[in-house]
Amino acid sequence: MTRTKYILALVGFSVLAGIVPNFFPDNRNEEVFQMAMVVLIVFVIPILVTIRLRYIGQSWKDYLKGYIPFWGMKYRYKRFTEK
Repeated sequence: MTRTKYILALVGFSVLAGIVPNFFPDNRNEEVFQMAMVVLIVFVIPILVTIRLRYIGQSWKDYLKGYIPFWGMKYRYKRFTEK
């Protein structure tokens, strides 16, 4: 999954999570929105991240190493600069 497809998928699922509650009755909109956000955060985003990491050849371990200040710079830049 290229960087462009990854970003478009994240934005598309977020927009979809915002639009879906409008299809339900007014008294249930907030509950549906909260459920959609939970599904997005718990299931969709990790799946997209896993697909992206496999595409650029990076493991979850390297991904998490990228969050270590100063030491994880090469891992962080690999994640964002690879096409």
